[in-house]
Amino acid sequence: MSKAVERFFDWLVAVYDRGLVVALRYRGITLTIMILTVCLTIALFVWIPKGFFPQKDTGLIRRAGTRKSIGGSAKGLIRKG
Repeated sequence: MSKAVERFFDWLVAVYDRGLVVALRYRGITLTIMILTVCLTIALFVWIPKGFFPQKDTGLIRRAGTRKSIGGSAKGLIRKG
């Protein structure tokens, strides 16, 4: 098992090394892609609608059809019978 993990990490380092060599060889392109990525991230942050997140906290957790108010006990969820 440890040999497999060691081989995986050696492979990971080799892939990182090749990627770093390419990025340093083409510094201008790498910098341009990074700047474009930051600009696109900022633009999407501004343009994407903000309605995805609720405006206020309702104090309820919904999971698999279960509603439980914050601060209650887990025993309240157990059905008896």
